[in-house]
Amino acid sequence: AVTFAIGLAFGIPAVRLRGLYLALVTLALAVAVGPVIKRAEPVTGGVSGLSAPQPPVPGWLAVDPDQWLYLLSLVVTALMLLLAANLTRGSLGRALVAIRDGERAARTSGVHVSRTKALLFAVAGAYAGVGGGLFTYAQGFVAPESFTLLLSFTFLGAVVVGGLGTVIGSVLGSLFVVFVPQYAGDVNQALTGVI
Repeated sequence: AVTFAIGLAFGIPAVRLRGLYLALVTLALAVAVGPVIKRAEPVTGGVSGLSAPQPPVPGWLAVDPDQWLYLLSLVVTALMLLLAANLTRGSLGRALVAIRDGERAARTSGVHVSRTKALLFAVAGAYAGVGGGLFTYAQGFVAPESFTLLLSFTFLGAVVVGGLGTVIGSVLGSLFVVFVPQYAGDVNQALTGVI
């Protein structure tokens, strides 16, 4: 809910931007958030970050804590993918396709372009919050250095490789950026970054 609200707060002014300008503002935001988090030490732990205990294994489930964390992450990911698939098939998805194809035509068709874009920023913020929460549970720790600019470019690479505008594309792109460098590193360490 917090990251949804933050995404909405940033999405409202950002809807006035398009194309390269929107990408530059988003990149600038990613660069600027780290120093802000470091300065908010009472809340965020600053440079030291915060530790997060892993969720306890339910008593009725006979698995190790690592297996429980994996199952929890898998279930949450499946639910988020199902929600994303439903969003793309619903009225929001049709509005986004109309906006992508042409904002003026979408506006003429009755799509409130600014509201839809702001809502999309908020939904993306919520997804980032859930992903960040799962990451923090898996690591047991979170700090500003956990989310680097290189990680943002890796996410962008996953989207480009998997294909824009599809839910399955995000899954395939994620699998690519996780597994291909590992296998490339087995062949030659220098290939990992290149690929």
